[in-house]
Amino acid sequence: QVVKGNVSINGQHVSTADGVAIWDEAAISIHADDKAEILLFDLPPV
Repeated sequence: QVVKGNVSINGQHVSTADGVAIWDEAAISIHADDKAEILLFDLPPV
Protein backbone atom coordinates (compact mmCIF):
# COMPACT_ATOMS: atom_id res chain seq x y z
CA GLN A 1 0.00 0.00 0.00
CA VAL A 2 1.46 3.36 -1.00
CA VAL A 3 0.64 5.88 1.74
CA LYS A 4 2.13 8.80 -0.20
CA GLY A 5 4.55 9.42 -3.02
CA ASN A 6 5.57 7.50 -6.10
CA VAL A 7 7.05 4.01 -6.02
CA SER A 8 8.17 1.38 -8.51
CA ILE A 9 7.60 -2.18 -7.26
CA ASN A 10 9.03 -4.90 -9.49
CA GLY A 11 8.88 -2.43 -12.38
CA GLN A 12 5.23 -1.45 -11.84
CA HIS A 13 4.72 2.25 -11.11
CA VAL A 14 2.25 2.99 -8.32
CA SER A 15 1.34 6.14 -6.41
CA THR A 16 -0.61 7.38 -3.39
CA ALA A 17 -3.50 5.07 -2.36
CA ASP A 18 -2.47 2.28 -4.77
CA GLY A 19 -2.02 -1.27 -3.58
CA VAL A 20 -0.08 -4.14 -5.14
CA ALA A 21 -0.37 -7.89 -4.51
CA ILE A 22 2.82 -9.89 -5.04
CA TRP A 23 3.17 -13.69 -4.92
CA ASP A 24 5.52 -16.38 -6.22
CA GLU A 25 8.47 -13.97 -6.46
CA ALA A 26 11.99 -14.87 -5.35
CA ALA A 27 12.83 -11.19 -4.79
CA ILE A 28 11.03 -7.85 -4.61
CA SER A 29 12.53 -4.65 -6.02
CA ILE A 30 11.28 -1.37 -4.53
CA HIS A 31 12.41 2.06 -5.76
CA ALA A 32 10.78 5.14 -4.23
CA ASP A 33 11.05 8.90 -4.41
CA ASP A 34 12.57 10.55 -1.33
CA LYS A 35 9.18 11.43 0.22
CA ALA A 36 7.41 8.10 -0.35
CA GLU A 37 5.86 6.11 2.47
CA ILE A 38 4.70 2.53 1.98
CA LEU A 39 3.15 -0.22 4.09
CA LEU A 40 4.22 -3.82 3.54
CA PHE A 41 2.08 -6.74 4.69
CA ASP A 42 3.38 -10.32 4.72
CA LEU A 43 0.22 -12.43 4.73
CA PRO A 44 -0.04 -16.23 4.68
CA PRO A 45 -1.65 -17.82 1.62
CA VAL A 46 -5.36 -18.52 1.93
